[in-house]
Amino acid sequence: MASDPALRALRGTATLFGCLALWPGWALARRFFRDREALAILALFACSPLAIHTSQHGLVDGIYGSCALFTLWTLVESLREKAHPGWLIAFGVSFACLVLAKENALFVGIATAVILLFGRFLGLSRGGFRHWSAAVLGGLAALTILCWAAGGFRTMLDVYLLFIVKVQNLPYAHETGRGPWYRYFVEFMLLTPVTFCFALGGIFLNLCGDRRTRVFLVFIVVTFVLMCNVRNGMNLRYTTIWEFPLCALAGAQLGVLADRFRRPVVALTVLAALLCAIDLRQYHRFFVAHSLIELAPEYLLRASEIIP
Repeated sequence: MASDPALRALRGTATLFGCLALWPGWALARRFFRDREALAILALFACSPLAIHTSQHGLVDGIYGSCALFTLWTLVESLREKAHPGWLIAFGVSFACLVLAKENALFVGIATAVILLFGRFLGLSRGGFRHWSAAVLGGLAALTILCWAAGGFRTMLDVYLLFIVKVQNLPYAHETGRGPWYRYFVEFMLLTPVTFCFALGGIFLNLCGDRRTRVFLVFIVVTFVLMCNVRNGMNLRYTTIWEFPLCALAGAQLGVLADRFRRPVVALTVLAALLCAIDLRQYHRFFVAHSLIELAPEYLLRASEIIP
């Protein structure tokens, strides 16, 4: 398996996209936060255990998460007042890559539609005809490529429907994909407990009037509602699309906490470094010491030594 050319190519592509994701992450962080907070967010994102894991293996989820981040970045930039028309083209291309990456693009597509509809509430401009056209044309272009690669529309549709039917009945899906709606909360508390707690603090900041993280919160909420209602289709690997938004929420909370100190820059540096060190320690525990590939709750609980 390790010498399989297709698997090696997928692993290399996942690594490339994992590195490229830092670019839109940095750009988005600077768009909404002060420079020092943006650096802290970028550091948290770079040290995310899940992001590192999906970038090191032949998993398409890391590619999917990076394409989702590129789509969110280009969407935000295109919704700015007097934005350059090139951002619309970039948004369409990013959305096309997202559709090509994984069928879960539907979740991000719906979240994108919500952001377009409520752009002014999120501190952006409201999406117009050009934005909807860019998304539709990008999606159609991706579907055209998929039809060509599959040998025709009928073949692609038959394969997709067969996949949907089979995945609902696979023992593997029943073993790893079931769970209550709050399953993702439990898994994040096992994998990145401290960063996730700070992210929850960032959510309360948003509810108290902090508009900087509103886009990220809406993105997470919309996709969460959709993803936790897929029968036998829940998996922590699918949450790569939340990695940067969660880091942004955590970074906002870190910035507010650091401002309470006499030297906020030093305090923020120490706090961010501490969270990064904890996340890297968590990565070592789950993916080095226990060599996890699949992230089902049972495996996470065993690696955490909560169950024998």
